[in-house]
Amino acid sequence: MSVVADGAALAQAAARAGDKACAICGNELGAERWWVIPGEYPRGEHERCRDWSAYPFPFERQLDELRKIYRRVAGQAGLAAGRLVTEAAGRELRGLEARWPHEALAILDEGRRVVGRAKNELAAAGVDPKVIARL
Repeated sequence: MSVVADGAALAQAAARAGDKACAICGNELGAERWWVIPGEYPRGEHERCRDWSAYPFPFERQLDELRKIYRRVAGQAGLAAGRLVTEAAGRELRGLEARWPHEALAILDEGRRVVGRAKNELAAAGVDPKVIARL
């Protein structure tokens, strides 16, 4: 029995498994964004190939983290900018969620931009990097 200790070992196991082709189009995974098929690791499919109507909004975890960050910075003096950043990013992600899954690829790109910008702005506002890393 083999025990996988960490993510690096998982990646090595996937490479050894030889399952490097998209389950939808059959082209190689890795040259572009791809996602693991839930429950079928290490099988995956390209982001562009995935039927996004079968999946929930992928930024729900980030919305939860923004709420946690907001609560954390709400009581700290000097972090008003952090509160504004979390509010704005949350509004933008909720707007994207309202359009989900129509225009899924554009929403994924925009959601990544929103989260990246929020991380940079939270860092500039003085929010603890450990808190930002969870976003």
